[in-house]
Amino acid sequence: MKLTLISFVILFSGSICFGENLNSVALNKSAENSGFNKLEKNDTLEMVGNIVKMSFRTKNSKEVSGAYDYYFKTAKHKYFIKINEGVLSAADLEYRLKMEVRLKFIVKTGEWDSDPNSKDKVQSRTGEYIVILQELRRD
Repeated sequence: MKLTLISFVILFSGSICFGENLNSVALNKSAENSGFNKLEKNDTLEMVGNIVKMSFRTKNSKEVSGAYDYYFKTAKHKYFIKINEGVLSAADLEYRLKMEVRLKFIVKTGEWDSDPNSKDKVQSRTGEYIVILQELRRD
């Protein structure tokens, strides 16, 4: 009777531990597939995607005439491109609109609209953005 009870306790506790391991494996897999969740500050990435241009909108969602933002859109994400820190100008991005490109970039978090080289402070949107380091050849 004691042996049966001890076997049951060991078997039951083993199945609880095994279940926790399965859950943690599932959580780790989903974290791997979620993109930014796994990235550290200033990770360098290479991805294929398209350059897209969207009308600039204020915090109140009002469209500002003649002002645009550029994004790098991949199959899973749409990344804001901070032009003044990268190697491609607005004209370069405009030329590549809707083209499939391969970029090497750094992911950062901070102010989208401010220029780090300017002394003037502006109200800025904040969040994750990319700085393009290089356009790579599509092989």
